[in-house]
Amino acid sequence: MMGLKKYTNYTMKGGNTTMNKNILFILITLLFISSMSFALAETNNYAPVKQNTCAEIRQTCGSCSYLNVSISYPNSSMAVTNAVMTASGGGIYTYSFCNTQQLGRYDVMTCGDINTEHTCTDGGTLWFDVLTTGRSTGNTLVPLFLMLGWVVFFLFALWRRNEYIGLFSSFLILAAGVYMMIYGFGIFADNYTRILSFISIGVGLIIGFISIIEMFGENGGNNEDSEED
Repeated sequence: MMGLKKYTNYTMKGGNTTMNKNILFILITLLFISSMSFALAETNNYAPVKQNTCAEIRQTCGSCSYLNVSISYPNSSMAVTNAVMTASGGGIYTYSFCNTQQLGRYDVMTCGDINTEHTCTDGGTLWFDVLTTGRSTGNTLVPLFLMLGWVVFFLFALWRRNEYIGLFSSFLILAAGVYMMIYGFGIFADNYTRILSFISIGVGLIIGFISIIEMFGENGGNNEDSEED
């Protein structure tokens, strides 16, 4: 009886372990499928566009006799509604959109007679981003690295009491401020980024001015010591 009981307990434990593994496998599979579905739903074929330049909308449909395109601004208002795309041959249709003053995401929807049936792309699957530089990361990383470099060198200058390093740190934050004034920060180029750029430039000028005064003061003190000797 004791042997049977041990065998039964072992069998139940083994069964529970197998069941747990099966449940874990099912959960991982469902998670993978859902993530793949999300990735497929977030399809986008268009590269970022520089602000105030033209975006070339390109779509392929071999069985279409026409394609129309609708484009919405980042604030969801319509920029273009059912505009006729130009047939370039080989089932390729293009449309040039140049009203890219607003920064942000522009959603694109195309409609055509696919196999003689009027069909449109799913909303939210095609879009392009309008950025100040046309690059998705450049105008974010550059000011971040400049600001980080300023913090490191400024703190090092305070620790070493070195006005030359302090002057160099002022150049870094000045460069960050000028960059943000011209290109903005990420997809933002508004009054907030301008205020941030003015603050950065102001801090850089103050630090640079103080560093130059300290440099002249130190050189003046050294010259007086030399004359006394």
